[in-house]
Amino acid sequence: MKKEIGQYKHVTENTSDYLERFKQYEKVTEIDRELLVELVDSIFIENISDVPRNHNRTAKKVTVVFNFRDEYNNLAQLIEENG
Repeated sequence: MKKEIGQYKHVTENTSDYLERFKQYEKVTEIDRELLVELVDSIFIENISDVPRNHNRTAKKVTVVFNFRDEYNNLAQLIEENG
């Protein structure tokens, strides 16, 4: 029981800042530099060769890596484990 309480405290302490930062952008209508700097760690754009091409354009895959992904995963795991 003490272990679970310690895990809960650790996760909630580390996620409260992340949640507050995310909440300030919940009604965003456009992406600007401030939002990107605050929430996005990196963006990868890859060519995809196995997708049908349209008008001689190469299909692309965009992957966005968010800041706070560890905090999000920890919180999601805590919720899943404790319902």
